[in-house]
Amino acid sequence: MTSLTVVAKPLLKYTSVGFQEASTVKDIWNESFEGSLTAKNHYWYGRSLGVAGGSAERNNTLDSGFEEVSSSSLNPYVNLPSWFLYQDSSDITIMARRVSNVHYDQSYSASVETKYIKVSTNFVWQTPSAIHSSCGYTGSPPSNTIDDNTATEWKHDVIESHWVIYDLGQAYYVKKIRVYCGVNRLDDVCVYVSNDPQNFGSPVIDFWDPPSQGWNESPAFFKKGRYIKLVFGTTLKEDKIDRAFYEFDAYVDASEAGHVSGGLQVPNEYFVKKQVYLSNNPSMASALFLDDAGPGTGLCEAYYLLVDVEIQNGTSTLHIVYTAPVTTLGSPSSGHFSNTTTVKYIYGVATINQWDVWKTFTRNIRSDYQSIWGPVYNATIGRVTIKNDFFNPKVNSETDTPFMKTNYDAVSIKLLSYGNEEELVNGSFEAPGWVKVQEWKLAVFNYTKDSSDSKQGATSFFMNVTGDTSGGSGSGFNATKHG
Repeated sequence: MTSLTVVAKPLLKYTSVGFQEASTVKDIWNESFEGSLTAKNHYWYGRSLGVAGGSAERNNTLDSGFEEVSSSSLNPYVNLPSWFLYQDSSDITIMARRVSNVHYDQSYSASVETKYIKVSTNFVWQTPSAIHSSCGYTGSPPSNTIDDNTATEWKHDVIESHWVIYDLGQAYYVKKIRVYCGVNRLDDVCVYVSNDPQNFGSPVIDFWDPPSQGWNESPAFFKKGRYIKLVFGTTLKEDKIDRAFYEFDAYVDASEAGHVSGGLQVPNEYFVKKQVYLSNNPSMASALFLDDAGPGTGLCEAYYLLVDVEIQNGTSTLHIVYTAPVTTLGSPSSGHFSNTTTVKYIYGVATINQWDVWKTFTRNIRSDYQSIWGPVYNATIGRVTIKNDFFNPKVNSETDTPFMKTNYDAVSIKLLSYGNEEELVNGSFEAPGWVKVQEWKLAVFNYTKDSSDSKQGATSFFMNVTGDTSGGSGSGFNATKHG
């Protein structure tokens, strides 16, 4: 054999908010296994995004050994070139790095941080549909405050702390309220939002004093609910309601984002066998570790960790999505997932009910496929994607958003019909992006970091490939590259 083309994906660029796929990088290696590695026959190229302006360049450093993809000063923390960044939409950002201090089975883990960053522009002023209940009235009812008429008012000639509960008709994300005051005004206004008119919990606004006659907007808050309760006094003597309260509106957004996710995806050509047939009985194992998550100053109904296996069967592209709900926060539910003809969710393969604890699961992909679609025929695994998934996130601040920080240990896919042969090289997160090409009879593909490496990865590595003599590739070779 005189030549071999090894494909490494992807070239990633480092930005202030994470990593993004920039282009495909090919490493061209023109020599026999017995030959030495020299600057004359080893180089990589791609449309690099460098400080100089992003022109297509060839790397001329070319020291002995392999050049690790994406090991430039622009992206010093990228150590997952065997997987590339994946996101459902531009509404999220992702940062991915490899960590060696957190692992499950003596491998490196992928640390994936996702943030939902899309601030909603769909808020509108809306008048509640009804009064649920109130403290009472004298002549003029509280429904006058939702008739869109600033000339009608609510009167209550009673000395007390007044209250009213408005019904929006459905649950909305509420950001603020406004009241229309007269020559007298409301004061010490406490605002509550809830889906339960019998249980409001803590106020979202405490003791707000509308400053003027006419419309007054409250300070901003952020909560989802159908009912809004006001508890207040007035500037009139003895806190009676008279020429004080004429109209009420809420600033709401009824739109929902649904599922928004991002993580890492393996290129389909990265598998040991170019075609991983389900008939060969593949078994997948995964380990998940939730480091941190939260809504920030926004909201998120539920959080999930997903492993999405894409399957090709003829012209059909199918997905089995293994779902691990996070029960430490939010309100996860199997009802958040809707199966389609081509996408099927298997809910609860693991439950993330603790912080900083590894959770594992193993699934036989062939068996799962058969229980859903029947005979596997010539179905093959296309690619695997690991995702942090938000359900109905909503952002109140561009700088304090819903987020998830997760460690995914090396995903394993083994073929039971081939003596448990591993199809994701070196547990997928450790190899520096070189594809083991099965047809060239490479028997061993080992990659280890040496003692000179930092915790989050320098460019040094040692890779040893042993040739299978039956394939005519020679006795083997090894290559070492440092920094």
